Amino acid sequence: MKAIAGLLALLMTISALPAPALAGHLASPAAVDQALADATATRARDVARVDALLASDAATEAAAKMGVKIETVRQAAARLTDAERQDLLQRARALSTDPVAGAMDPDIKLLLVILLIALIVVTVLQAVD
Repeated sequence: MKAIAGLLALLMTISALPAPALAGHLASPAAVDQALADATATRARDVARVDALLASDAATEAAAKMGVKIETVRQAAARLTDAERQDLLQRARALSTDPVAGAMDPDIKLLLVILLIALIVVTVLQAVD
């Protein structure tokens, strides 16, 4: 009986609180939907960027030079977390926009792709351990 009385008292206290006091702690459904849509769009864009890079002839050539099948690298890239993928893209962007590197000749581009593949392989190996 005491448990029922305590539960009833708790319910009465909660129902007596003004709605803004309760609603202030929750995100609106529209805000949640927008955040999910933004995260989905960002992930899709990042996946497409990595996939486009790995679909290039330079990536295939770099993987062959490393003795790795490009499909293995693409499968490994698909298993990256969002944070790992963003980190990888940020590193690739930094390398490709390095003002010290000057113009992007094919050799430099190939080296960047090799580095990208190596980073994917290392990241996946670390995740497996």
